[in-house]
Amino acid sequence: MVLYFPSSLYDIDRSLIEKYLTQIIISQHNLKKISFEHSTTLYDPFLLLKNSNCSNTLNTIIFYHIDFKNIVNILQEAFDQLNVLESIHLIYCHSLNSDFVQQIIKVNKPFKLRSLFMNEILHIESLQLLLEKFSDCLENFGFESKEDKNNEPKRQLFKLIMKYCTKIRYFDSGIPDDNNIYLFIENNQNNINYLTIEFDIYDDYCCTPNYVEYSSTVLQNLGQEYIMKKERVKYLAMTTSIAFDEFDDELFFLKSEVNEFKLHNIIVKKFSDLYFGPYSFINNFNK
Repeated sequence: MVLYFPSSLYDIDRSLIEKYLTQIIISQHNLKKISFEHSTTLYDPFLLLKNSNCSNTLNTIIFYHIDFKNIVNILQEAFDQLNVLESIHLIYCHSLNSDFVQQIIKVNKPFKLRSLFMNEILHIESLQLLLEKFSDCLENFGFESKEDKNNEPKRQLFKLIMKYCTKIRYFDSGIPDDNNIYLFIENNQNNINYLTIEFDIYDDYCCTPNYVEYSSTVLQNLGQEYIMKKERVKYLAMTTSIAFDEFDDELFFLKSEVNEFKLHNIIVKKFSDLYFGPYSFINNFNK
């Protein structure tokens, strides 16, 4: 079940939305997976999970662009009543602060935090506690592709991920700004099966000497060490555009380069065919 609320609904009476959400959840008798998306009206529906018909069936919860500030105080209470909960996925959510982390850590029922995609870093010390607890099960990780003038928290988080998490399968680097990205990939080389690296030509930061140096080092090392020599890549897609139309400057349309990759058993595909965002990847490839 997917519960999605576009911005066009935000002007509607939120109590009315909560009412219908509650009715929908009550009506479910064999709900195994639920996805909350773009909603700020989760308090009553989320609390209802613990007393609903799905308390013995729900095993997967996806939070996508959810702000936890209004439900942080009931997270532990709700999760502890879900008897077969197996995995939680956090995708670009807000208010992942120390209160949120403490609630998650205190949950008594065993579950796995399988996905963590960040668009803000509020409290690095609390995130360290979160990673320490779920290091053995975190499989999908990434940063949103935006540039922050202060990248130090991101670098600190990156070091923590490298220290604690060695089972990453899906990695979205966002806009690389540190050679630690290559070290991270190297640290998870036996598990990573999906990797995205982005470059924004419209971002002034991406044109700075430091960024060009970082990107060059990462791509050179990946190309020479993993893509060509060790043949660690099965599928590859590269594009210099995000329009996904026939005029894209894509590797797929460069026949000589495509044939060269074939010699290394690498299949070059269209970017639009190979690209999966975090939400699509989790929905399609995570059970």
